[in-house]
Amino acid sequence: MKPATDIPAASGGFRILAVCTGNICRSPAAERLLARALAPAVHVSSAGTAALEGHSIDDLTADLLVRDGLDASGFAGRQLTEPMARDSDLILTMTREHRTDVVRAAPAAVRRTFTLVEFAEITSLPHVALLSAGTALGAGLAAIVSAAARARAQVRPLVTADDVVDPHGGTSTEHARAYEQIRTAVETIASNLGGRR
Repeated sequence: MKPATDIPAASGGFRILAVCTGNICRSPAAERLLARALAPAVHVSSAGTAALEGHSIDDLTADLLVRDGLDASGFAGRQLTEPMARDSDLILTMTREHRTDVVRAAPAAVRRTFTLVEFAEITSLPHVALLSAGTALGAGLAAIVSAAARARAQVRPLVTADDVVDPHGGTSTEHARAYEQIRTAVETIASNLGGRR
């Protein structure tokens, strides 16, 4: 698979940006999983709020991606910038703190920035999931993002743990736990939007 960060976005293509801290564990995993589930209708990239720029995906996370049939090569960590946030149609962060960091960097992105787990819950709301029914995936996502800020209040009481744990520097078990949180959320989003798993 060609790295999602290298995929040129077609004019008008829907863009998702996954964000974590170092951009070598959680957000690259989310990037590769989302790209598999939603491409080619959606272009996915990732960045970090304190990125280890130029670094490849952490070895333990890379092993999990490869075991899941995904290519972990050709990746280089990059720092989140205001233009990245501004130009993204949907920003999915790994924690609430990352969401705050994104909005601080690009205040106009507030209505299209969610934690990954939060957005999975929002797409599970019946009236939100219906927005994607019978429409192209990109168009369905655009409609959902438009409605998601209003729907956010409905899922807040339901989301008790919307932060994906940080496995950086941790054990293989901690990496597996974070990866499973990400994969579960991505599978929920893909299922609700009719994407490929």
